[in-house]
Amino acid sequence: HRIVSLHSTHFTTLDPETNEITNTFSYEKLTQWMALPSPKEESSVLIEILGEESIKLKLKCWNRSLFLSTLLRYKYYHELGKEETKYPLFGNCTRVTRSRTAQPCSLLALPFGLCELVLRDGKRVVVREYWYTNITSVSFTVDEPSGIVLHLSEKSSSPGRLFCITSARPGGNGRSDLVTILKEYFEVLGLTLSVSESVRYGKWMERRAEYGGVEVVGEV
Repeated sequence: HRIVSLHSTHFTTLDPETNEITNTFSYEKLTQWMALPSPKEESSVLIEILGEESIKLKLKCWNRSLFLSTLLRYKYYHELGKEETKYPLFGNCTRVTRSRTAQPCSLLALPFGLCELVLRDGKRVVVREYWYTNITSVSFTVDEPSGIVLHLSEKSSSPGRLFCITSARPGGNGRSDLVTILKEYFEVLGLTLSVSESVRYGKWMERRAEYGGVEVVGEV
């Protein structure tokens, strides 16, 4: 048995009896990760670290999806700026607000969650993170071909977040492209992405207006 401790630049394993560090690994060396799919391994994850020799660690976790998400978030931010982005970016999106305005943004699909980015001083900056462990389902809008709603677990009474997404592929469908990517990420984390009943754009707007103001939901 080992304890895993996550840090901003590396992670360590510790002996649970002595709390002494047994191994230290850098996030750059972390190359593979997955929640094991077998029902007998429902609490297990497998990660691979490259070095002089490849090391594979099989870990049992009380919440493996949360553990992997946290591990991968540390890895992403530690490596940010050190290499060209290799993650799917939906650069031409809007988030529909309570005041019925379309807020320009981008969505970056990362292994641990979706990041909402906006332009500030010519640079994209993260303003919100939507962890996959907190996304209970997604819905399509039936009367807006680019609309998709993210339903979040921490706001169960909320109508969710509505985004309109343009595909980077000629003739592509942005929201379908996003769902395909999300399903793959969810599976790696041991999660299942649910696609719930479609909603009407206007009906969602009514629910969003009724849900509450900034003092309730923390945003416009």
